[in-house]
Amino acid sequence: MSTPAGWYPDPQAEGQQRYWDGNAWTEHRAPIAQPEQPAQPTPPAPPAWTAPQQTAPYAAAPTAAKEKKPFWRRTWVLVTAGVIVVLIGASAASGSGDTKDTAAKHNAAGVQKDKTSGKTDDAPASPDVSEAADPEPTKTAKPKPKFTVSQEQAIGAAKNYLSISGFSRTGLIQQLSSSYGDGFSKADATFAVNHIKVNWNEQAVRSAKNYLSISHFSRAGLIQQLSSSYGDGYTVAQATYAANHVGL
Repeated sequence: MSTPAGWYPDPQAEGQQRYWDGNAWTEHRAPIAQPEQPAQPTPPAPPAWTAPQQTAPYAAAPTAAKEKKPFWRRTWVLVTAGVIVVLIGASAASGSGDTKDTAAKHNAAGVQKDKTSGKTDDAPASPDVSEAADPEPTKTAKPKPKFTVSQEQAIGAAKNYLSISGFSRTGLIQQLSSSYGDGFSKADATFAVNHIKVNWNEQAVRSAKNYLSISHFSRAGLIQQLSSSYGDGYTVAQATYAANHVGL
């Protein structure tokens, strides 16, 4: 059975009474009223008071408010806490600096090791010069020689003669420079013959075939006709080549 609500002596403060709400102590307190002394010479003894039985709510009754600590004690606690925070920060900064120094030493050691081995991660591989293809030499067109008008005309006349008949080198120069021929200077006639591509052996064969087509010759007579200064003016070797190729 719980104690009914009411004012009871405060068990934590002598001379004070405190209000019990039926379940727990409240914050309401008041001094205990002193009984008036009767006029009788011997006052009657006050009735014996029986404290209410402590129940679970009474045992769990809240204690009195804690006394506030003096100001100097709170200041000392704050100063002590500040010193501890400063020490922790200095220790953390020192540890961070040591960590950075250690990382820098490791990085420097890694770079030094890479330099010693001759290899670095960022260094690109050097190209193999031996595998590079040699550049092809540029071909420059040969400049076209500049001829005089007379030289160009002599070259054209020489080509015309070779297109209709066979000529030796000597016979073609003579034909171009003769007053009975084209009348070019000896220099221009020689220049023209030197600037055309001619196979003189083939020209000798053509001349031999022309002679055999209009007359009859022995081997010796054909060679002499082709090589004579009064004939075609081929060399003996060229005349012999022609005789061999026409069947004599």
